[in-house]
Formats: sequence, structure tokens, C-alpha cells
Amino acid sequence: MGMRVLIVNPHVGEGFGQERVLRDSVHLLRAAGHRVGILAEKLTGEAPEHDALWLIPGLSSIHWLTRPGHVAELHRTASAALTHFSPDVVHFYDQFDYRFMDWCRKRFLTVMTSHTVATTCPSSTRQIYPTGTCESKSGWRCLTQHHHNQCLSFLKTPVHRAHAIENHLRRQSVLKQMHGIGAISQYVRRTLLEDGFTPQKVQLLYNPITLPEPFTRVASPTPLLLSACRLNDHKGVSGFLEALKKIEALPWRAQICGDGPLGSALKKRTFDLGLNDRVVFRGRVAFAEVQELMKKATLFVQPNLGPEPFGLSVAEASAYGLPSVVSKVAALDEIVEEGTNGFLVEPGNSKALADKLSLLLRDETLRERLSQAGPQLIQKRFSPKHHLQETLKLYKAPSKEITLPLELTS
Repeated sequence: MGMRVLIVNPHVGEGFGQERVLRDSVHLLRAAGHRVGILAEKLTGEAPEHDALWLIPGLSSIHWLTRPGHVAELHRTASAALTHFSPDVVHFYDQFDYRFMDWCRKRFLTVMTSHTVATTCPSSTRQIYPTGTCESKSGWRCLTQHHHNQCLSFLKTPVHRAHAIENHLRRQSVLKQMHGIGAISQYVRRTLLEDGFTPQKVQLLYNPITLPEPFTRVASPTPLLLSACRLNDHKGVSGFLEALKKIEALPWRAQICGDGPLGSALKKRTFDLGLNDRVVFRGRVAFAEVQELMKKATLFVQPNLGPEPFGLSVAEASAYGLPSVVSKVAALDEIVEEGTNGFLVEPGNSKALADKLSLLLRDETLRERLSQAGPQLIQKRFSPKHHLQETLKLYKAPSKEITLPLELTS
């Protein structure tokens, strides 16, 4: 008999990787005979097929200054939706107001997927410092970390920072009492365990990657280097440009998909390097357009300076048979296997990046070998079938055994 699963996320529809994973998970659960409801704040584009959908504007935006009466009203509306749907499992895809999550936890079997390191960091990202990525346990010591590294500078005053940490600790206390937490990579799982989460409750739950339908790769007379990422310091796009300058004698063109605070500065740097006629910044584009570019591209590049919770675009590129050159950081090193479906280079080392790009541009046989291995590796590690199995395992209550339908167990 199927379960009733309510998925809770700020946005539903088209969006970033988290929304794509939500869509795929809903599809897998419903195909396996389970009923799925969705509770969200905002619909962007078309929602995945579902059995019930509630949109409650403002639900994910509650903070310590939100008027108590408004908080109570939002919670009443959300609790009415949950009571009406009567789920067997409430599955949070993001953190919400700790009072709402605690209400759910006390009434339903409740789990959360940790898609980012926000669960273990009040600034929602493990900052990169001259000495490396922050590895500190979160809590009041984050005020000391901020004093040295300004990691909470987006909060205006010490009072705001103190409230942010207090809310972070309250949310984390509720999360630690949930039935289970899914970590989308070994890196995210490690940060959870280091922050005091119970090992028995933290389960590895890789994102599902669906292999594309068979397609004919469009051969390009000039090799195309593709990158798709946020244009901020963390992604290391400036180092990518420096590497491209070092191989400008080779034939290539590059396209970079994404937007962010460094967009203007990176375009200026491209012009200063004399690469503006070979490098195109496409801005934020729909995922369908990125997929079309993956069919035409020669290589995929992601030169991060610090870790990724997962690296969805890298996994999807490998599923399309694109050899990838990425930084040797967590969790990209869980997706790219050195010499199998791509290469790993030291973060911030533009020469090492240039050397690997040059090697692959010159060696078509090597590119073909990496291209053939990519989809096989992705299917082995991140298949939708495995994601469904692990999701249902996360939902398994001590007194309730959940099994896959016969056709999905083969």
C-alpha cells in the first residue's frame, strides 16, 4: 500500500537544482504508487505532477522580526493543509521556521534533506578563508569566526547576528530530533556529524541523475568549453579566464551560463585579457537550454575555490558524456573520478587547469574514453532507482517496513 508523502520547499516548479531534484523525487514516488502533496511558498513555472498542492506566501520567510500574529496565521494555514492531507511522512527540502518544523515533528514522521551546508552554518555557506574552508562547529563561536573573517557581514548589527545564531541553534535543535536527515553528499554528511547530529539519523541521499535520451552529439569545428555556475568568488570563474588566456593559441570557444554579483567584473576581466571575442556570458538560462549546450559542448569546466554540497551541473554534464575538469574539492570529487570521467585540479591553480584543458583539447582519443565512461559512472552512483530506494529507507519508521513495488526491485 502506498504512502502519503508531503514535500515542503520554499519554491516548486522551475528553479535551481533543488527544485529539479524535488520534481524528479515527486515523479519517482508517484510512479512507485505513493501519493505526494506539495507545500510551498511560491510556484515558478509548471509544478510537477502531484496529488495535492498548497501555496502559502511568506511561509519560508519568517524571521525573528516577523509579527507574531502573522507567524501564527501562516502556521494555522500550513497546519490546516497538513491536517487535511494527513501525511505518513513530512519531507522538508529546506529549513523553515523552527516552530513550524517542531509542530510537524511532534505530529508526523518528519525528515529533511540537507541540500546545502545551511544546516550547519548560520551564514548558509562554509566560507573560504586564507587558511581554508571553515570547519568550525556552528554556534555562538560563529561570532568569534565573524570577528576574524566577516562571514556574517550580510547581517547589519551584532544584535542581528546574535538573533541569526540563536534561530540557527533553535532550528538545529528541532532538526536533530527529526526521524532522519538525508545528506546529498559525503561532504554534507560529514559537516552534519561534526556539528553533533546522530550518525544513525544521518543518511547519504545522493541526488537522482537521469541519463538523457539517446542523442547525436553535434560536432563543432571549434571545441566548446562550457561552464554553468553562479558568478561569485566561490565558483572561481576568474581562474577559468586566466587558464583560457594560457591556452589562447589553441582553437576553442567558451560559454558561461549563470549570473551573480561578479558578472560585470568578470566581463571586464575577459575584455582586459583580450578574450571577449571567444568567451560568451549567457546569463541565467533555463535548464533546457543548458541541456542543449551540453549536447554540443566538448568539455565541462567547474573551477571552484571551495567545496560544493553536491555539484548537480557537473553530474548532469557527465551524464551527457562531457569530460569534466573540476577543482579537487568536496563534493565534486564524489562525482568526477580522476582519469575516468574527467580530471581534478587544485583549486585556484590556473596553470594546472590550463594544462588539463590543453591535454583534452589535443587528445581526441582521451576525450572519447572519458565521454564513454561518464554516463556509466553516473548511472552507477546516482541512478533514480537508487535515490528512490534510499528515500524510502529514510522514511522507514521503526515499526513500519517499506518495500519497493516488484517492478522497481529488479
